[in-house]
Amino acid sequence: MNVRGFRVTRWPVAVAVIVCGCLESGLAQSPARTAYVGRALAEVLGDLQREGLQIVFSSDLVKPDMRVMAEPTSSEVRARLREILKPHGLTTREGPKGAVLVVRAPDATRPPQQPNEQTPTAGTIRGVVVDAGTNTPLEGVLLQIVGTSHKASTGGDGTFAFDDLPAGKHTLHVSLVGYALARRA
Repeated sequence: MNVRGFRVTRWPVAVAVIVCGCLESGLAQSPARTAYVGRALAEVLGDLQREGLQIVFSSDLVKPDMRVMAEPTSSEVRARLREILKPHGLTTREGPKGAVLVVRAPDATRPPQQPNEQTPTAGTIRGVVVDAGTNTPLEGVLLQIVGTSHKASTGGDGTFAFDDLPAGKHTLHVSLVGYALARRA
């Protein structure tokens, strides 16, 4: 067959199909990752959540102005998360039911607290409640600290706060109509 002066035969078409098939299967084996550097840290944490990692973090630790400083090199999701958090003095800790908690990294320059040092007797829990699928702040969420009379509800920006709590571990009940009841330690 002649097309505008070019002679076309069947075998180059077959070769092209094979090459395309190889390229497609190569793409399926190693999907392209989104670039992280320069993006808001909270936004990138949302991307990692969409990759299947259940990440729990506080807006007191992950501030809106925090940006990813360097592109992670690891192909494993949890390792990428740790690489992204490290320049901000943050790290991860295993949470309940496979959740990954974003926490402050231990300060290597500060010695561990000695048993005779004063420990705080009161503390504060602050945070933001967001929809896990859309990362949108939720208003009107009811929160209660189990075993106490401490109750709060989220504002329009999803924030809440509990002040003057006894130091130690507390469990929150978090509920909103249309969402499953959550318990978080």
